[in-house]
Amino acid sequence: MLSKPLMSPNRLDSTPFLCATRQLLQVQANLISEDIELPVVIAGGTAVQIWTRANTTVDIDCEFEGRFYPKECTIPYLDEDGEEKSVYIDRNYTPTLAVMHEDYIDDAVFVEDIGKLAVHVLHPIDLVLSKITRWQEHDRRDVGLLVGAGLVDAETLKERADEALRGAIGNLSMFKINLNEALTHVQQSGTSIIKRRHRP
Repeated sequence: MLSKPLMSPNRLDSTPFLCATRQLLQVQANLISEDIELPVVIAGGTAVQIWTRANTTVDIDCEFEGRFYPKECTIPYLDEDGEEKSVYIDRNYTPTLAVMHEDYIDDAVFVEDIGKLAVHVLHPIDLVLSKITRWQEHDRRDVGLLVGAGLVDAETLKERADEALRGAIGNLSMFKINLNEALTHVQQSGTSIIKRRHRP
């Protein structure tokens, strides 16, 4: 079980992109006919924005529990500079393509209710872990943003990754290489931030 993050996630009205995300999730919530509360866990760049307010994506990676399949829908919006943008749900997203801890859903952090949807966001540590399998340039940038917000440290990330690896299957050699690079990236990003904060 991960410790509670040092800060709470931003609500889905704190940026134009997140406002559009809320509208998009409301469309999905309106499709739920059963008298149930359906959990959904947001990942990817949208999760990074929920934690840091930094806009790093154009789509939403999210996992709906149960057998719910999201409706194809695009929501237009104006960004902070007044430019026309749009957001949609990546219906091909699946967390099974990444090495994830078995408790990532239980440790996801509640954001808010939207109709019958109980919206959660990946814990920052699991969010970083989800990016290590691919570990491309935008993943490094996203991790740097989370470190800069004080949400990730190398020690906790390594412990979580080691636990996730014990339950993982398949060829994990590339993941382990990426993990070592990610741990170095987190340590260096954290050190750089500390130096900037203490610069006279």
